[in-house]
Amino acid sequence: MNGIATSIVRIPIRIVRLIRLLGVRYAMHFALASLRRKAIIELRVPGIATPVFCRNSGSDIFVLWQTFGKRESDVPLDSDPVVIVDGGAYTGFTTLLFANRFPQAEIIAVEPDEENARLFRRNLDSYRNVRLVQRAIWKSRTPLEIKNPDDWSWAFSVTEVPSATTCSVAGITMADLVEQAGGRRINLLKLDIEGAEREVFSAGSLDWLEFVDTLVIEIHDCFVAGCSDAVNAAMEQHGFIADVRGQYTVFSRPRAPMARTT
Repeated sequence: MNGIATSIVRIPIRIVRLIRLLGVRYAMHFALASLRRKAIIELRVPGIATPVFCRNSGSDIFVLWQTFGKRESDVPLDSDPVVIVDGGAYTGFTTLLFANRFPQAEIIAVEPDEENARLFRRNLDSYRNVRLVQRAIWKSRTPLEIKNPDDWSWAFSVTEVPSATTCSVAGITMADLVEQAGGRRINLLKLDIEGAEREVFSAGSLDWLEFVDTLVIEIHDCFVAGCSDAVNAAMEQHGFIADVRGQYTVFSRPRAPMARTT
């Protein structure tokens, strides 16, 4: 009985969120497409210049609301970024948000899963300032595999494997991404890498943090113990200050004090 009651409560909340985000027309469009079991649904999201493609099943609709409804990753910045890295880019929703807010920025997106990456390309096909790297952010370039392929696609995490296979993907380090950005500063770095942050922030050199201005990260202690300890220690050591914004922690550099006038 409790499960039935919970489902009854959840249905109207989902509908209300869709209407608030998409408006009545596209909320109805999504509902009808879902009933017809259409695999990929084309939507129009306010503030996004191009169509947003969303899968009918799985976690896409939740991530859609999280990204464009709650907008927790849309953090205030002192100036428009020149270089953005979206680590754990999923199907491109957050990259779309950044690309529309900062159309002059170069965006490097990293996503390991083939199906997610395929929908990412469809969502970002017309954005010439966006480049997708189909790898997994890790502490080294070792071969990796998704260790929980039966979970929802927003929760895929990776693990090391002895050698490359047809199912594996290469790791990429943050130092590699700084190099791909041409050694320029990463003005905005978003990481949602499902527990891999413990490896990234606790192993090897963290000199790449000197190239980062603002980090927006979801920390996954619920998946991998020690994530918050590794991230917080590294960011404190490099002089960042933390602010919690919903599911994300935002690390930024302290503002320089204003000069006194006489």
